[in-house]
Amino acid sequence: MWILLGRNLPEAAANPLGEAVHGTYWFTKGGFWFFETPITACIGWFFIAYSCVLVAGKVFPRQGLWFRAAVGGLIAMGIDLWMDPVATSPEILSWVWAKGDVLLLFGIPHTNFIGWFLLIFLFALFWERLPLMEARWGRPRATGIFFTIIFLTEICILIFFVVWIALFGWLLSLLGAEQAIQIPRGW
Repeated sequence: MWILLGRNLPEAAANPLGEAVHGTYWFTKGGFWFFETPITACIGWFFIAYSCVLVAGKVFPRQGLWFRAAVGGLIAMGIDLWMDPVATSPEILSWVWAKGDVLLLFGIPHTNFIGWFLLIFLFALFWERLPLMEARWGRPRATGIFFTIIFLTEICILIFFVVWIALFGWLLSLLGAEQAIQIPRGW
């Protein structure tokens, strides 16, 4: 959704100071595209989500679900922290970030890492509830409910970022910031 909003509604994307960011990020490589995202990226995101949740459950089997979900989110965020700067380097350039965010970590907008944590944290909460849902409603209905919940979670995360960016912009304004990093013309 972030890619599609940034690509098709360029004025919808703004940095924390309210300046328009034309595009959020876009992929430059990959085959068999699904809504402007290579299917390999979608599969990779699922494998990262699943493996982080699995590892958190194996390392902390006696901890509560919320703790394991938080650990899974932190693992995913850590993986993304070293993976994105490499994948966006000039040598590889698998995707390009719009550099309109005022807080970049290794050249990547900070909201990307917050998003990874939130997505995997919430994925873990719902994934572990899936067997209970399946026992209660049966596999087809539980699967439909699970994917509906995941989709609605994405919308909630998008709403969270709209609020986060507004609050972050307000804080930056209080600190005296007037302008963010500018995107060169024609980029």
